[in-house]
Amino acid sequence: MITLLIRTIIIYAVLAFALRIMGKRQLGELEVSELIITFMLSELATIPIADTEAPLLNAIAPILLLLALEGMLSFLTIKLPTFKKLIYGKPNILIYEGKLNQKELSRERIELSELICAIRQNGVSSVEDVNYAILEENGKISIFPKADAAPVTPQQLKGNTDDCGVSLPLIIDRRIIKENLKLRGWSPSRLQKELSERRLNPKDVFLFALDDCENIYIIKKERK
Repeated sequence: MITLLIRTIIIYAVLAFALRIMGKRQLGELEVSELIITFMLSELATIPIADTEAPLLNAIAPILLLLALEGMLSFLTIKLPTFKKLIYGKPNILIYEGKLNQKELSRERIELSELICAIRQNGVSSVEDVNYAILEENGKISIFPKADAAPVTPQQLKGNTDDCGVSLPLIIDRRIIKENLKLRGWSPSRLQKELSERRLNPKDVFLFALDDCENIYIIKKERK
């Protein structure tokens, strides 16, 4: 029994590492751990069916162990952002303010034809009409067209034609996102100044987001 449990943990770790190396675009809508659980549960469930001589506990124990592992991973990803980034990765910007990031495409092993396909599936006809393209944690590509290529909005009908791009989070649940600060051209002192003017500090903030027009959106952290 102990050998079986140890082998289950080893297989889980190997699959997690292999799928992470393959790249997020292989994952579809499932997270890494969810995909592994799906694969392994389907295999483990067949053990008592395929081999009637095998004790039922040989299938039940690993299944319970996997469920416990998934619960532990979920808890750790919430409490430890660094651990979440290690397991699931982070969103990657493929097109930023209309400029294609060829290095990110190569690093994520996404062919240009795949990106063009995702752009068309989002209702945009050309790469040059894209303001932002973001490879999300779940493997999907989010597309944000430029203002002159996007559907007309009520704000534009009222005469507001500013293209404010994507709102990037600078603080998520009290944690400062340094890479987004750099993308927006903000220094930590600039962020602290904006917070101080609102009588806030990072530990008071659940979300601090900033778009291309420097519009700020803040959600305060709820007190327990």
